[in-house]
Amino acid sequence: MTHQTSAHEVERLAAVRRYDILDTPPDGAFDRITRVAARLFDVPISIVSIVDEDRIWFKSHHGLEVEQIPRGPGLCASAILDSKPWVLTDASTDPRSLTNPLVAGEFGLRFYAGVPLQTHDGHNLGTLCVIDRAPRPITATDIEQLTDLAAVVMDELELRLAAKREIEKKEALFKEVHHRVKNNFQIVSSLLSIQARAVPVELRAHFEESVHRIQAMGLLHEKFYRGLHVETVDLTGYLNELVNAVIGAFGVEDRVIGRVKGPPIHFNLDTGTPLALLAAEVISNACKHAFPGGRHGKIIITVQEVGEQVRLRIADDGVGSLTPGGEDVKGGMGQRLITNFVQQLNGASRYEARKGGGTIFEVTLPSPTIST
Repeated sequence: MTHQTSAHEVERLAAVRRYDILDTPPDGAFDRITRVAARLFDVPISIVSIVDEDRIWFKSHHGLEVEQIPRGPGLCASAILDSKPWVLTDASTDPRSLTNPLVAGEFGLRFYAGVPLQTHDGHNLGTLCVIDRAPRPITATDIEQLTDLAAVVMDELELRLAAKREIEKKEALFKEVHHRVKNNFQIVSSLLSIQARAVPVELRAHFEESVHRIQAMGLLHEKFYRGLHVETVDLTGYLNELVNAVIGAFGVEDRVIGRVKGPPIHFNLDTGTPLALLAAEVISNACKHAFPGGRHGKIIITVQEVGEQVRLRIADDGVGSLTPGGEDVKGGMGQRLITNFVQQLNGASRYEARKGGGTIFEVTLPSPTIST
């Protein structure tokens, strides 16, 4: 490499990473600046460049199709070595650029004026530059105008960095909230488990069902806590953990297999909570009633988007009765909860007997409007 490898360059590259601008999509704010610069100087090419370790990447490139070039031949790599504007009025006669491939080669660069994009702590991220294939003079006023436009570029970068930091603070706060809620659920679950051992046998099942519901909510908050997006959770990923957790809680993991199929679909907490509890109830019912007498089987969960709706399907290949354990599936606390959750989700649900044995539960609800 021909560029600096000094301690200052290491710090400069760290600043480039801090602004997190490399390889981001095209942006109208920066494209407007390069269009204005090209018109102002009456040149065909204007670029907002960021100088990386081994390349010069173009955040905006008016009049040029390429998105990056190697760092070696780049004039912007030279321009960032000083805090002052770097100007070549006739690159074919300037000793600083005679051997540069962009000057000596087919591109035929003759005029270059670049102003460093300098951070508040003195690191040059790249340049705002204007380029022509013909030599031309430049005045002090021209340089001042280009310097002002470069300052606008840096203002935009600083705004984005400040917004990024605020988002990171918010996400850290959300993660802490989810973590504490999850821990509180664990405490309540433990207290209920202890209490269950002290109540009459006929009441113990009710305590255990409450523990399972709390554990489902705790798992949901753990998914929020661990996720990249603290305000949303991937339903499919959550169900994959939930089905195995419920199967394990009922002690049937050696003979019942849980499977989840479908694409990632993200919901916020308001929708995710009733949906999680609904799924936990249905899976729990299957574990309790579908596989009696040591029966082996599967619980298959399918998640799919159908138009503007999400369809969640939970199917087991168990004993195949819509009245598991002799209890009407439309009665009992568990089913009343499921009905309430479906209403809360503005959804519709149905039960169906599977051909060959087993039960299917299906709920359809509006697709989330949040971005995934």
